[in-house]
Amino acid sequence: MPQCGGERFRLKVEVLCINTTKTKGYKTMKRKTIMGLLIIVVIALVVILGGCVEKETQVSTPTPIPDSDGDGWNDEQEKNVGTDPSKKDTDDDGYWDPKDPNPLDPNIPLSKITPTPAPQIQTPKTIYIDDDFEDEPRNDRWNTIHEGIMDAREGDIIIVYEGIYHETVDVDKSVILKGIDYPVIDACHNGDVLRITADNCKVSGFELINSGDVWPNSGFSIYSNSNTIEDNIVFSNHCGISLWGSSNNILSENKVSNSGWEGIYLEHSSNNEITKNTISNSKARGILICDTSINNTISINDISNNHRGISIKESLNNKIVGNSIHNNEDGIQISRSRDNTLSENDVRANHDQGISLIESVDNKIIKNIVLDNYGTGISICESSNTLVYYNNLVDNKDNGVDDTNSNFWDNGDEGNYWSDYRGNDMDGDEIGDTPYSIPGIGKATDNYPLMNPIV
Repeated sequence: MPQCGGERFRLKVEVLCINTTKTKGYKTMKRKTIMGLLIIVVIALVVILGGCVEKETQVSTPTPIPDSDGDGWNDEQEKNVGTDPSKKDTDDDGYWDPKDPNPLDPNIPLSKITPTPAPQIQTPKTIYIDDDFEDEPRNDRWNTIHEGIMDAREGDIIIVYEGIYHETVDVDKSVILKGIDYPVIDACHNGDVLRITADNCKVSGFELINSGDVWPNSGFSIYSNSNTIEDNIVFSNHCGISLWGSSNNILSENKVSNSGWEGIYLEHSSNNEITKNTISNSKARGILICDTSINNTISINDISNNHRGISIKESLNNKIVGNSIHNNEDGIQISRSRDNTLSENDVRANHDQGISLIESVDNKIIKNIVLDNYGTGISICESSNTLVYYNNLVDNKDNGVDDTNSNFWDNGDEGNYWSDYRGNDMDGDEIGDTPYSIPGIGKATDNYPLMNPIV
């Protein structure tokens, strides 16, 4: 029991009793003394009870538990959960501990806590180029193609109006570059006219002239994949269009002429489609496929007045289909290559050989028209396992020549039509009764010469 000032009270009572015995009027004083004592006792009780109540109140009130990091969980709660009481965000994932579904796991991605916003799709913008414009960057209007490409983002459309643009162009972004009324890009004999180093570009409607005068300067020079080069005029460049280690490109409906070397050149390039182009007056070859170029398709092109129409060199599995190859020095030549197919081409009026194979194996020559060439129609030299059938060989100087005996001039049932075959068809099966002898030291034969041209 707390003392509550009791010792002081006892002393006061003793002094009062001594004094009252010494005064006169003992009884009266005694009554007064008793009354004083009662008052003192009451006051003492009030003091004692008040002090005790205050102490009891102080004892029963709990001491607040601190929240050291101020995140809303006190330190005791943090201890129970296992979080750090000195850090609002124990796992550093951007969410305070009380609001974090798992405040101890930093690896829960935000997409599991909050909805992932929809990806922003960038709408392509259109950029306008005219050599008569004043530059207006805020309106995406420029007077050079180079500036337009610098302004462009991936996927943008660049419209170039008619005019003459004296510049070289490097397309290093995936854009659509469209010419209106065939604007001219003139490189002024300095490097490539238009170089593409980005994938998935489309370029159409331009005239490209005057590349540099040394190899490998080109009108178009392509070092990337999956591009479309369509409806362009490519005139008077050292090489018209060149592909360097490039795949899955489409070259279509271009006019390539007066090239100082090759019209179209593919080096170590595969799975490209070259179709419906007009290629003329190249000093070397209209089309050259070389250096392990694979699976390219050359189709429905008109190729004329070149030194050689098409050459395939050290390449394989290419298809030459449905082309018109005429008035060149030579039509088609395959050298040191294999597994290529020539079919449905019209090879005529070339000044030397129509089709020739040199040091090649496993190639097919099927259903071509080889007509009026001033040299040999089909010539096979130092090559083997060539399959030749269903061809019309008509009025060439020599319709065929083979210097080996390891090629096949029929498929085992039918051979080729030879305009100079003089054999008979007594049984009316439209196959000659006697083989056609192929000139050459190989003494090869077509065992089933056709009596009528293939239609």
